[in-house]
Amino acid sequence: MHKTPSPYLNILHECNINWAPYSEQSLKEASMQKRMIFIHIGSINNIDEREKVLKLFSNKGVSALLNRYFVPIAIDIEDFPEIGQIGFDLLSITEHFITLPVNIFMLPDTVPVACFPNTTAKNFIELAHNAVKAYIKKKNTLERAGAHLKRLLEKTGRIPEKMPPFKIRDKLLHAYVRNWIKRAEEIEKGIGEAVRSIHPRYYIFLLKYAYTYDKTDILEQIRERLDRLYYSAMFDTVEGGFFTQYSENDYNKPLFEKQFSENIQAAILYSMAYKCYGNKHYKEAADRTIEHIENRYASAGGGYQASVSLNVSPEKSTYYKVSVADLKKKFAKGYCKVAGILGLDTAVPEECPQIVKNSAAAAGMTPRTREKLLEIRKEREAELLVDERVMVVGNALYACILPIFAKSCGHKMAGYVKKAEDIVEYITTQLIDKDLKMHRYLYSSYGYGDSTLLDYALILTASILLYTVTGKEKYNTLATGYTSYILQNYLCHENGMFLKHNKNEKQLIPCSREPIIDYIKYSANSIMAGNLLLLYKINGNEYYLKLFMQQIYNVSPQLTGAGPYLAGWALQILNYLVYENGKQKS
Repeated sequence: MHKTPSPYLNILHECNINWAPYSEQSLKEASMQKRMIFIHIGSINNIDEREKVLKLFSNKGVSALLNRYFVPIAIDIEDFPEIGQIGFDLLSITEHFITLPVNIFMLPDTVPVACFPNTTAKNFIELAHNAVKAYIKKKNTLERAGAHLKRLLEKTGRIPEKMPPFKIRDKLLHAYVRNWIKRAEEIEKGIGEAVRSIHPRYYIFLLKYAYTYDKTDILEQIRERLDRLYYSAMFDTVEGGFFTQYSENDYNKPLFEKQFSENIQAAILYSMAYKCYGNKHYKEAADRTIEHIENRYASAGGGYQASVSLNVSPEKSTYYKVSVADLKKKFAKGYCKVAGILGLDTAVPEECPQIVKNSAAAAGMTPRTREKLLEIRKEREAELLVDERVMVVGNALYACILPIFAKSCGHKMAGYVKKAEDIVEYITTQLIDKDLKMHRYLYSSYGYGDSTLLDYALILTASILLYTVTGKEKYNTLATGYTSYILQNYLCHENGMFLKHNKNEKQLIPCSREPIIDYIKYSANSIMAGNLLLLYKINGNEYYLKLFMQQIYNVSPQLTGAGPYLAGWALQILNYLVYENGKQKS
């Protein structure tokens, strides 16, 4: 297998499959050899899914099929997010739940014919056999089916044309939120046993909406959800920070993965909650999450690393767990009090490790108690798997939220603004060349991958916000440069949206995408809409407002029934309405 900084792909290397890189050469070989293509798209974060993937690809029948009949390609979604988006769109088209990993069978010319999430070896072999059989014996039928699927894919990935203008009113958001809440219970039931995520970005919009329009019932629902999340096993009371995913509705079964970007959003969510409700434990949650980010993700060479997960199953791992016997060794007579703070059941056998739960009592935990608990964990660090890549997306997002976090929590701004400036300086010196082109991430002092619209949109946001906070001309210059770069290389004049890839460079993707849907992050187009509105507020350039409004016109017809998948757009519409209402009042 090809050399890669991706920890996920390095794990897949353990399987007896002749994985090829996603490259022009690999696709050319598939076409020349007239072999079907199998693409697997995954992520390092979820240990449960990772183990299922390893079990699948370690199966001799699966590996034999893939090696004989396919050009098998494994992709880390962080390396090629646009392929990941195609995978999510295909899952949606084929009526599967949106999740990682994604598996795609393609014809040699990269036309997709089937897409499905993780599955058993038995099902995979059956699907692969059927695909190969159809390719050999019913090629024309398979090609027609693939062409139909590709047409559907092209329709989902692009806004077909500019939509006509209309008056943007509050009632659009009211209808959107009503529909979202109405469907929420159905969505939960539909998930079944699927992995759930905390999705702080959804609640950021809902909280701002409810606070803006004084929706007391929604404010109460959000307050209850935030309390349940914080006072549960999902918040790590020892190290701080939130786990990203869980497998039970009551938050008592975390999958013990922490993502830098999700914790950034959790910190800003709880800082907003503190500003809205005034509850001190929300400030505590935000502060401890930022503390966790600084302690766990900060890279020695600069910037912040991507994630921390486990390399053994949650059932076998003891890193995030503690037993009564552990506490007896560390705390002697005081172990009962510590056990109570950690939510341990003293009726459970002493040697049995238990999941630690956060509680109101944990606020009184002394620094020395926490140090001793960290000493226990230190002995078990071999169980951790750290993704050491320094991603532009997460780092730029962190630079964006630091000044906002400081203001919401009542901290002195200077230190947080300086930290944000350091991050932007790091990105601009380490990951950007003289032509403003960026790598997606840094690993061992080397840049990897070509950045997509999301990377550029977020570094633009950080530049704009730092200019408004500091007034330093260098950030205005950076913002001006990246605005021009994005408009030149990503704007699609036919419909007013932005492409995910650089339109002036050759692409390896089967279909162009305009990132609109919030699958696992805010969509890049919604972030660009926010940038355009910010730029208009700063310099009054009507061109930016015109572009912003066209994007809103294009997306609004899809908004009402979209639920959380268009939360980023709803947030930008809310920002616009707040701005317009403020102008009218003044």
